[in-house]
Amino acid sequence: MPTVPTYPVVNRAILLLRPQGPYFAWLQSHGHDESTDMDTAEWEPSVYLVPDMDSPLEEENWLRKQALALFAHELAQTPVPENHWPAPLTEALFHEWFKTEFVSGVFDMMKEPLGRG
Repeated sequence: MPTVPTYPVVNRAILLLRPQGPYFAWLQSHGHDESTDMDTAEWEPSVYLVPDMDSPLEEENWLRKQALALFAHELAQTPVPENHWPAPLTEALFHEWFKTEFVSGVFDMMKEPLGRG
């Protein structure tokens, strides 16, 4: 039997944001058609390190408080100027545009310290 490695647990969870159809439609309506060549299921999600939470209810409450900041951050990563973003940004619109998934139990397989860019 192989030796079972031990990896330190990171004191964070992960939030995956997967763009959905309305997000791609909005990008395309602003002349950015790079998303037309990919199935939305193949589009790479954004990955956020978030607090490690104890329950789905805690995750839901945290996401409710952070939804608009996450929405703005995602839109800021696009080439569309802020004055062309949908207004107002709402939590309901965020959930139409992005599927969210929390992942806990994050293990660090690297020997180098975790850095910030």
